[in-house]
Amino acid sequence: MKRNILIIFLFVTGIHSCFSSDSTGTIMLIGNSGNLQIILEASTNHARIHRLGWDTEGTAREKINLLKEPVQIRLSNKNELLGPVTRLVKQDKQSIRYAYDLPQQQSLNWDINVQQGKLRMRISASSNIADVVDKIELVFPFDPATAVTSIISSNWKDGKFFTPAILSAPDLGQLLVTCKEMPSLRGRMEGSRSEKWLNTVFELFPEGGMREINLDFTPVVLAMPNGFKDTTRWKAARRGWFNLIQQSCGASGGSKSVSGVWANNALSDPVSSLVYLLGDATLLAPELAPG
Repeated sequence: MKRNILIIFLFVTGIHSCFSSDSTGTIMLIGNSGNLQIILEASTNHARIHRLGWDTEGTAREKINLLKEPVQIRLSNKNELLGPVTRLVKQDKQSIRYAYDLPQQQSLNWDINVQQGKLRMRISASSNIADVVDKIELVFPFDPATAVTSIISSNWKDGKFFTPAILSAPDLGQLLVTCKEMPSLRGRMEGSRSEKWLNTVFELFPEGGMREINLDFTPVVLAMPNGFKDTTRWKAARRGWFNLIQQSCGASGGSKSVSGVWANNALSDPVSSLVYLLGDATLLAPELAPG
C-alpha cells in the first residue's frame, strides 16, 4: 500500500505545533496561525510532493490542492533525464528529507521544512555532482483549472524570471520566493492553454557549481496604500488586488517575447488596452513585497 506523509504548516511569528502519526504511516504537523495556512502532503516511497495548498487570508482555502502533478526535482545530464533511486531518510516534527543515489557514488538531498515562519526547501549535493548531473530543476506543476498559480516578478530576461519573485495563487494567497545563496535565482514558467497545465520551474545550481541552495517561501500580505485608513475594507480588497496581477508565460502566443508581460492570466495574452487598470493598482501599491 502506498504510504504518504501529511504535513500541515500554519505560520505565525512564533510557531506552536503538535505532532501526530497513525498506523498508516502518515505524519501530521499542526500549528496555529492568524491568517496563513499551508498544507503539504509528501510520499514516503518517492521524492515527491503530491499535495500543496496555502491561504494567506485565513479562510481555510489551504485545503485546495493546487497541483496537477507532484512537485519534484528533475535531474538530467547531457539532455538525458536521470531516474535515480530516492528514499525518505529523515522525518521529524518540522521537516522531511529525501536522498538521491546518483552514479559514481554521488548524492543529493532535498530537505523540506518550516522554520521562522516560512517554508524552506534546501537542496544540497556532494562535491563532484557536476560529473554526473549538469541540470537540476525544482518543478511545481500547477493545475490552472483550480487556480492559475504563477510567478509575479519585476525582473525578466529572455523569457526567464529572476528572484525575488512572488508565487501567486489567485483567491488563495502569495508566497515570496527568495534565495540567499543566489539572490537572482533564475526560473521559468511554461504551460499549455489547451491542455490546461502550468509549470513553475526553478533552475538550481547555476554556472559556478554551487553545492547548497535554499529556497524560502515567505507569506506576503499586501500593505495598505498610503492615505487609506479603513483596515476592514482593505482586508476585503487586497485578495482581489493580487488577483489582478498575472504575467504571461507566452503559452498562447508570442513565446518568450511576451513572458513577464501583464496578461489576463499566465496562460493568456497581454491585453494592452486594459493597462490603465494595472496602472491604477500599481500606483497605489508600487511594491508588492520586498525587492
